[in-house]
Amino acid sequence: MQGDEDDEPRAWFRERTFGMGWPPVTWQGWFVCALFLGAAIGTAKGAQYLVHWLHVAPNWMLASFVPIAIYLWILLRVIDRHREAC
Repeated sequence: MQGDEDDEPRAWFRERTFGMGWPPVTWQGWFVCALFLGAAIGTAKGAQYLVHWLHVAPNWMLASFVPIAIYLWILLRVIDRHREAC
């Protein structure tokens, strides 16, 4: 029955057969990637704004670690949940 397949939780990312990485395979995985990209671009634009308008040199490298850390945290939680289910 097709309804049974929809009830089963799917992993947002899958392990590659060759190489390293976990590419997204569901819309939730792609959504997390898009949020990460938006946060990274927003951080870069925010740093550019601070330098240009406020003449303040921000520590943009530290600010860029925030979206990276959140993205990795979500990725690792989803991967661990998927491995426990298998």
